[in-house]
Amino acid sequence: MLDAAGYTLSTGRPLPVTGQCSTDTIEAIRWYQSLLRMSPTGLVQPTDIWFMEAMRNASSAEWRPKHSGGILTVKGS
Repeated sequence: MLDAAGYTLSTGRPLPVTGQCSTDTIEAIRWYQSLLRMSPTGLVQPTDIWFMEAMRNASSAEWRPKHSGGILTVKGS
């Protein structure tokens, strides 16, 4: 879920999926906690339900906003 939430894409660091909570996994959790403006402890507590919900949403293609309004332009001030 961390990789699907953009960890490798954003940091350039691969996150091996091993089924173990490695130091790489803990660093990725800290990265995502920082994005959510949480204290980056690297721990996910049982009460951090909203953290897990954010992870599910970020890794779901359906949740991400899609641009559907044609060509994107930016007007000068």
